[in-house]
Amino acid sequence: MLSYGGTRGLNRFTKVRVDLKADHALQDFFKRNLCAVETWFNTISPRGRGILELKAELLTLASKRWDEIFA
Repeated sequence: MLSYGGTRGLNRFTKVRVDLKADHALQDFFKRNLCAVETWFNTISPRGRGILELKAELLTLASKRWDEIFA
């Protein structure tokens, strides 16, 4: 309700900006529901593997020197 009061430019919750109370509420939710949240990522995890393998693959991709590969 605070974020969308109808006045342009006063949003406190956007894809870039999150209200501190909302941030705390979201972090608390994810901590309390970690097992359930992890299952959400099984959709994009490597076939037959879980979130840990997804994280490892993402870290591998992030550490690559893409500028050298596509130079």
